[in-house]
Amino acid sequence: MRAVGLALGTGVPVLGANFGRFGYLTAAEPDGLQLAIQRFLDGDYHLERRMTIDAVIVPDGTAAPRYRASGLNDIVAGPPVRQAHDQRRARHLRGTVLELCRRFDDRLHATGSTGYNLSARGPIVSPKLRCLVVTPVSPHMLFDRSIVLDPSDEVSFRLQGPWGADLIVDALLAAS
Repeated sequence: MRAVGLALGTGVPVLGANFGRFGYLTAAEPDGLQLAIQRFLDGDYHLERRMTIDAVIVPDGTAAPRYRASGLNDIVAGPPVRQAHDQRRARHLRGTVLELCRRFDDRLHATGSTGYNLSARGPIVSPKLRCLVVTPVSPHMLFDRSIVLDPSDEVSFRLQGPWGADLIVDALLAAS
């Protein structure tokens, strides 16, 4: 995922290798990686374009974005554990519930990736399908189902509670 983040917007192709357990987006297993690299260098490969997702943080009352990020896999908002000054506070923040107000194409909506979708009982979506999937993880609300959206739909969340949040893009901390 880090290589994809570095290559985004450059036109440089990325060869996916499965070093985990699921490997839904990968082209090679570890034992076939040398062969895959050799085939790439020999020009024997097929490029598969993937959709990316963008995040923009805009503080209330301003028009200028404070932060922008792009990712391939997912964008997650979570409690700001990094800001905890001691272990007791860090444990408390991990269990904090974020209150979010969700909007789709600027219409209020009552309030990943494949691995997250699977664990949260969401859909498995072909990586060739151009769509966004919004899957609540452990929601405490009536609307707890995944929503599949068109890539042109804009999704926004407004933090409602007193806690801050961290933004995670493709498993890397992007902003606090």
